[in-house]
Amino acid sequence: MTVSKLTRPQPSLAFREEQARPKSERDWKRFRNLWLLANGFMTVNVGVLFQLGNLNSLEKALFLLTSLAYLRSKPVDGRNLALVGGMFAVAWVFGVITPFPDFGWFRFISAAISLFAVLAFFCAWPTPRERLLILHTLALVPVGMVVLGGLYDLGGISRVLTHDYVGVTRLQGNTIPAFLAAAAFAGSVASAFLTTTVDRRFILLTAADLAITFLTATRMPSVAALVAVSAILFTGLRSGVWRVAILVYGASLLAGFVALFGQQLVTRMEDGGTSGRELIWNSLQASLERYPWTGVGFGHHGLLIPENVSRFTGTVAAHNEFLRFAVELGYIGASLFLLVFLGLIARMAFDARNGNRLAFVVSVGMFFLDSYSDNTFTATSCFMVVLAAFSGAALAEPAQKLPKVMPRAMRGGAGPRALSGTRDVRAAQRLQG
Repeated sequence: MTVSKLTRPQPSLAFREEQARPKSERDWKRFRNLWLLANGFMTVNVGVLFQLGNLNSLEKALFLLTSLAYLRSKPVDGRNLALVGGMFAVAWVFGVITPFPDFGWFRFISAAISLFAVLAFFCAWPTPRERLLILHTLALVPVGMVVLGGLYDLGGISRVLTHDYVGVTRLQGNTIPAFLAAAAFAGSVASAFLTTTVDRRFILLTAADLAITFLTATRMPSVAALVAVSAILFTGLRSGVWRVAILVYGASLLAGFVALFGQQLVTRMEDGGTSGRELIWNSLQASLERYPWTGVGFGHHGLLIPENVSRFTGTVAAHNEFLRFAVELGYIGASLFLLVFLGLIARMAFDARNGNRLAFVVSVGMFFLDSYSDNTFTATSCFMVVLAAFSGAALAEPAQKLPKVMPRAMRGGAGPRALSGTRDVRAAQRLQG
């Protein structure tokens, strides 16, 4: 009588090959897949496509998973991580001491996780292929939003164009003009860095992203994107011919673009309106006067906007990040929070791996300028501007000063003697004299 041996099921060949790969390769693929999934989710705008409403929480969850996969694959910069932790420590302290009756820790934690999902990317420097993946993706996202917006329009799902309260026609793709403008701002910065570091032909994608920004007829993002791209191109392109060509052709294209489509943006500029933002700001300002030193708690400003104001404006966002942080953390807390964030920016700017400090600083400066009238820390597409600048300025290896090398003609015994001539040369000179 024979007894058959029970054999354990063997893993598939694909599984064994996956396990045999180096850990760094598996970590890279995990990050790549999650990054493309999160950006694809944002680009497709699943909430609009399937009429599911706002899926911002799910979008932030995907970016949180992506950032954690990003950090897992490389050494973490301890100081940058400490600065990020310092920002949340400030928010926690003022959450503990606030007397605001409607403060809730669940709302606080949700807002903190939402912000950490993007801040985590700054706790480690990207590898060369991560850098290229991030820049290529961000550069293509606004184009994808516009293309999908056209398809959604044909399918009766949403409108690719919209009209605001002054009658201006604005491009919105498959989202809203503000979010498309933020994505195009980040895309412009990303494609400009690709132009200066990878391939000059990316200048065409840079122009397309800038055009999308202008066609949204947004004021602050359009100006900020133009200034940031100009700084990146003129500091990154060392060739004088390229600089002159960009100046001449860029000015000509911009003039032609303004002649054809600029009236919409000019009308918005001349209007001087705030699209109802002053109603939101007045509500938040009144709350700031009641809680000037402690704030109402991180992530709680949306509770302060009256229902009639949110219904009129269609939002509960502050549209001014400086006012928002002052309301949520008080004057002292907001100052500390922003100072720690500026410390994080300064560390990235002066790190040896930053290959274009001026372009990075100007891009982040334009991000802060945009923060005056938009939700740059709240909306993922807005905060991608800083990530694009960070990835674009990053180098694979730390920049090191090259050692001073004496020219070949000056090395050894021949060089110094050549200055006064060799013995035979000096003898010939004496004979001639």
